[in-house]
Amino acid sequence: IKHTALVNEPIISVIAEDPDLAENGTLVYMVAASNLYKFGDSQSSGSVVPSPFNISQDGILMTAHYMAEYNQDRFVLDIIAQELAPPQRQAKAQVYVWIIDRSSLIRMVVSRGCGAALGGVTRRLASASSALLVPGRRLPLVQADRRYDDWCEIHLHAVDPTTYQVLPVEKVLETIDSKYDELKDVYQEYGVETLIAASATSKAPDSFDPALAALIALLIVLFTGIVTFIVVCACLKHWVIPPPSLQSSKGDSLARRRILEELSTTENPLWLETKLRPYEEQELTMNVFGDQNEQPPAEPAPPDNTYATIQGSRTTERFGDYATLGGDEPTPLEAALGFQGSTFKPPSPDTPEPPPRPSGLGIL
Repeated sequence: IKHTALVNEPIISVIAEDPDLAENGTLVYMVAASNLYKFGDSQSSGSVVPSPFNISQDGILMTAHYMAEYNQDRFVLDIIAQELAPPQRQAKAQVYVWIIDRSSLIRMVVSRGCGAALGGVTRRLASASSALLVPGRRLPLVQADRRYDDWCEIHLHAVDPTTYQVLPVEKVLETIDSKYDELKDVYQEYGVETLIAASATSKAPDSFDPALAALIALLIVLFTGIVTFIVVCACLKHWVIPPPSLQSSKGDSLARRRILEELSTTENPLWLETKLRPYEEQELTMNVFGDQNEQPPAEPAPPDNTYATIQGSRTTERFGDYATLGGDEPTPLEAALGFQGSTFKPPSPDTPEPPPRPSGLGIL
């Protein structure tokens, strides 16, 4: 039995017969002794009291305690069947019980129902492996969440027939595989499909569940989002962003300072507006230059005459013998710089003609 066996888990059925009738044929079952053999020991450690096993009056042997503490150990149980009526004669039998885990089991799958007689294949396998193969549970085959009632899964464990010690599964299977030619007819007769270690059972992959996959994907996305949010918040907590004005106006402030230093010299104040806007002249596009190329050549500009004659008119103001242009009052800058123009006497009807030029002048 497995070391995970619970209380009142059935193990095996024991049958005793009495041909007498009525009360004389009634039998009582009891467990007389539970001899414990520790793992690897050939001598009994004594009978365990109270017994970890119990037997019903129907002859069903079952567990009375949890078997986890007896893992890898074995018991030899003395079972007594006694008459209920005098003279209360008894019959004794010994039941060998091994407490094992899954690693000590051999899994055999046959294409027969669990009710079929399979004692022949067990005996042939035991003879080939020189071991005692103790049959365990029989279960319908379950594969990929589907049950096959016409197939049976049988658990066996190999025991040394002289010492009753559990043998390694790998060694037993290696011996059986080496005699495959002798056992081939037995496999075909009983429909043996698989004979492997129970611990190495390969289970078919479960069917795909879209709901479970969607739930897992949702959990992954939520977990990733939470972690990302926490990381971003932690980074922003220690992230110092300088004011943008300090960076953007740094170059402008240096250019403006240079221009102001130049303006501190004695230059024409009319250039102030031009120098305070050094980048405005660079805002022309290529389209402007293209339009200029398409225009016809401009007419030559008239020559710049340094001196000009202005005819007298009503707009001129007379000041004695000279005339000035009418206009607004001079600006403070013009007043400070003084008179920069020229003086002349505008002609009038009363102005006499100049005397004729002597003929001798100008002849070299």
